[in-house]
Amino acid sequence: MTTLNESQNKQLQHSFEVELQYREGLEAITSPEGKLGEYLGSGDGTLKGGALQGTVRWDLYEVLGKTSCQTNLAGVIETDDGAKIEFETKGFGMVPDDSHPHQWYMAHTVEFDTEDKRYEWLNTTLAFWDGGADLETYRHHYHSYTRAQ
Repeated sequence: MTTLNESQNKQLQHSFEVELQYREGLEAITSPEGKLGEYLGSGDGTLKGGALQGTVRWDLYEVLGKTSCQTNLAGVIETDDGAKIEFETKGFGMVPDDSHPHQWYMAHTVEFDTEDKRYEWLNTTLAFWDGGADLETYRHHYHSYTRAQ
């Protein structure tokens, strides 16, 4: 079994908070090509924290099961200072408590892509989004973590 050497084995650090809201009637901004499952809808949101602050437009693709799913969020972040950063997540969701079927626990890895020099460090950074989605309000909330530098 391969193990991480000491320079690779770094702790995760909190980077920012993500709030996403589904918006009925928004058109998809990403191509379904290469995405998991089928397109379910789009929304907007915000990022707040030390590493990134700004707004988000996103699309959701899923392979949906009754109590679990494979999920793929993709979209664009526009930072408060004008940068555009594309992102794509791949992850899983599940219902941890059958008595609350609208409350989903979600975990995603996130890949970023930007041409903005101020944020090009994101192109070689994988983030981890940990949080949940409420299917009654169609709101998602995630804590974003990256590996400590």
